[in-house]
Amino acid sequence: MNNTIEISPAAATATESTEAGFMVLPFEQYQFKDFIKSLLGSPQSIGRILDEPYEIEKEDVNQLNELIVQRITQQNEGILIQFTSKIVYNDNSYVELNSIQEFLTYNELRPVISESIHLKWDFLVRFQDKDVPEKQRIQVSMTSSGRSIPFYDGETTIFRNHSSSGMISYRVEHTARTWGADIEALLNNYFASIIKTEPDYKKFIRKHDSKIATIIGLTFLLTSMYTLFAATSSRTNTLLMQFTEFVKETGHEGLASVHNKVDYLITFLITGKNINESTSFFVAFILTFSIFFPIWITTTINYKYPSFILLTKESYKSKEIKIIKLKKRWLSFFFAVASSIITGIASNILYTKYFS
Repeated sequence: MNNTIEISPAAATATESTEAGFMVLPFEQYQFKDFIKSLLGSPQSIGRILDEPYEIEKEDVNQLNELIVQRITQQNEGILIQFTSKIVYNDNSYVELNSIQEFLTYNELRPVISESIHLKWDFLVRFQDKDVPEKQRIQVSMTSSGRSIPFYDGETTIFRNHSSSGMISYRVEHTARTWGADIEALLNNYFASIIKTEPDYKKFIRKHDSKIATIIGLTFLLTSMYTLFAATSSRTNTLLMQFTEFVKETGHEGLASVHNKVDYLITFLITGKNINESTSFFVAFILTFSIFFPIWITTTINYKYPSFILLTKESYKSKEIKIIKLKKRWLSFFFAVASSIITGIASNILYTKYFS
């Protein structure tokens, strides 16, 4: 028997309830109970965090919305209950919009940069094996500032303290595992399309930046120390040979010979002192630049490609500035590597020629 469930403060007929402004739901009693339970129950949830640089604009959000709505309404008897978006700016202010139309037409007049965006879809979906529709929720949160990402409902996702390259986090709350996995795959494929990929050589350099800096520093240190050792040994051997020959040549020539030996010894000692001073200076030079170049190299490339949430005019301006800075960082990296090589070669040549 088909019963009518009325939500009313007092018993009344369906006609009287409708006229009085009460809501009448045409459900079987057991269906109504299951329906309320499906709305208030605790669904399962799946999600993912993508720690990759990306770029997103209003039209991208619109495409994502169309993909989700189309998939759910075509495959199941689904109805979009509500779409909500929250945009967070760099001055810690935010704006909340309650439809996709409001989101697309909203124009922020203040000179602020959009740093985060939180999207939420609530659906009622009736699956083939269920008698009543059930509530499903999709949440997407994106940040470009490197801060923690709270979902729309305020629950904070896992946060990894990486550089400010931005992150994407999404969560699907579902009552059907197959449906949830399908929506997760849809989201993952979509976000893969907006992720910005760097050239392989840049990825390699960034991944092994510490190793590259260490290798360059050690190469500079070892080659310079070898040059120092070789030049000093050669100069010392030359002085010893000259001293030995001088002693043999002077022999026993009386007082004049003694004066000559004294003069030579003074010159020999002065020369040795100069060698020691130049050696000490060169050692200090080697140690200083062996530390300086690795630090310089590491700091120039320890900066991941930034993410951009382009929802305001200031966001576009900020993007241009960051891209220019990023290009300068890479130029600085290659300049640092070239400088370490040139400095090492030039210092070795100069020491060998003028100081040894």
